[in-house]
Amino acid sequence: MKINLSNISKIIFILCVITISPLLAQSKIYLYGAGGVNYLPMKSFSHFLNGLTNSKIDEIGFNGEIGLRYNFLNNHNVGLTTGIINKNASFSGGFGGANWNIRIFPISIGYDFTFGNEKENKFLTNVGLNLSYNFIQIDEKSYSDIGGHNPNDFYKINKFGIAPYAILTYKLYDNLILLGKFEYRFMDDVELWSQELNLSGITLNVGLQIKLFNAS
Repeated sequence: MKINLSNISKIIFILCVITISPLLAQSKIYLYGAGGVNYLPMKSFSHFLNGLTNSKIDEIGFNGEIGLRYNFLNNHNVGLTTGIINKNASFSGGFGGANWNIRIFPISIGYDFTFGNEKENKFLTNVGLNLSYNFIQIDEKSYSDIGGHNPNDFYKINKFGIAPYAILTYKLYDNLILLGKFEYRFMDDVELWSQELNLSGITLNVGLQIKLFNAS
């Protein structure tokens, strides 16, 4: 018995189209941009700096993000986001001092679930989880050669992270949505000046979301 692979391939393709078509008919694609503030306490490193003269850590930093969100079935969504999280720290004393500018560039993929129906409610809530790969850059400027550190050092570190989040949206127009996002970002510690530098913390962003495509 001879098997016709061409016919089998056609049947599989038709079955896939029949299965996927109802999903695509309900799909929506959104683009959003948002900016806001972060609170990264930097725990152990903060304790280290507190023992030095004239130390300072910005309790509140600034951040922003852009992303694509794909509503693929009813209230289920997946997303791809990137952005920047910025933080500064410094100390000074009789033997010198240093300034650090810490920037985190996360690339995240995630899933969230929408509570409610956009056709019936202007306010909607989403709860989800992001998995991220974080590119961390630390720009250090020292006033003197302290403890073997050069006047200008630049560190690059990469870390994986996870981030549960909640999104609140308000529909302004059919294709324009006001968005607020609260996220707790967790990643492994990095090392700076032989101290643990913890960059886990909270980000809060507000922005706009545009509906790019709506197949329904």
